[in-house]
Amino acid sequence: MRIPTYIAIILLASLLFLAGCGEENGDVTPVSVSVSTHWIAMTTSETRVISATIHGDGGTIDWASSDNSVVTVSGGIISPIGEGTALITASAGDCTSDPCTVHVAEDWILYTDNEGLRVITPENERDMPIPGTSGATSTISGPLLWCDNGIVYQIDGPYGYSYLWFRPFSSDEARMISEDTLPTINDIRKKPDGGIFVSLLPNIYEFDESSTFPVFGDEYKYFGIDGQRIDGFDISPDCNSFVAMCPTGGNDLVIFTLQGSESSPIDTLPVNYYATCPRFSPDGSEIAFSYGTLAGNVWLVSTGGSTPVSVISEGDDIAGFDWSPGGDRVVMCVRNPAMQFELWLGNVLTGETDKLTNATVGSLEYIPQWVD
Repeated sequence: MRIPTYIAIILLASLLFLAGCGEENGDVTPVSVSVSTHWIAMTTSETRVISATIHGDGGTIDWASSDNSVVTVSGGIISPIGEGTALITASAGDCTSDPCTVHVAEDWILYTDNEGLRVITPENERDMPIPGTSGATSTISGPLLWCDNGIVYQIDGPYGYSYLWFRPFSSDEARMISEDTLPTINDIRKKPDGGIFVSLLPNIYEFDESSTFPVFGDEYKYFGIDGQRIDGFDISPDCNSFVAMCPTGGNDLVIFTLQGSESSPIDTLPVNYYATCPRFSPDGSEIAFSYGTLAGNVWLVSTGGSTPVSVISEGDDIAGFDWSPGGDRVVMCVRNPAMQFELWLGNVLTGETDKLTNATVGSLEYIPQWVD
């Protein structure tokens, strides 16, 4: 039976109207939903931001946490509640993303092995690799820095040079942020107002940690001490001064202000050794360092000037270390007799040391970071 033309037109118009209403009311089903990262580590004092993408038309994002006693999530902002592990998912319509695993601890220790970056808890419980930082032909060594929005680290390049890399917390992929090879970087420290300080001989340069930058650019601010070469350095807790090892200035630790290029020292600590990895104590009253032929020791010197005192002795070499937030311990990268580097904790009050036995042993030296 043939349908009259006018009836067919009415039926077609009705179908088009209904289809239009469905789109207007958001009834179109998304194809899938994905999140920007599938792994996050954070401390109990931090927040993280994750994004989600709807593939297909229609729908709005709904966020969910598998354990609200560990983290909550709203609008992609992840807030810590307690220590533990939880899964974050994003949903739209009938589609749910693959989960993002969130690990929360009061403190983390950032270190590296032969495969890539890792984090471990000071209690020696959880130890895990950081995805996106491994490479079959690349090796991570030297200073490591946990910033507000990601991790900055150095990868060895050819002929003694290196590359600077950045692994954002909002993505699973790391990327190179130096446009070319760099001289070996002795230290990287965090700026109090965001960004980083990097020791590129002979000065300390100021950069945005997440942006690509040239090797040396006039647009970047730098700090120096009357032409002396700066190796390892640190910034004071009050953010008003640097301490730096200046081997061309008599193997002294030099404290100078953050005034800009060619600053004049405000104090010199004549430690008379080739000090490595100088680090202000959390209260700014002391500076810890390791040095030269007695590199298996951690020494303390008062910022007001005093005779250096050895407070920790462990292994054949301490390549680098960092203070605990409480100022009573340090985490150390220690070389053992087998020429491998292990992660140790040392108590600056008692001299006692403990090996983080769950930490992975590596063959390259690095400077760990205690993150709180």
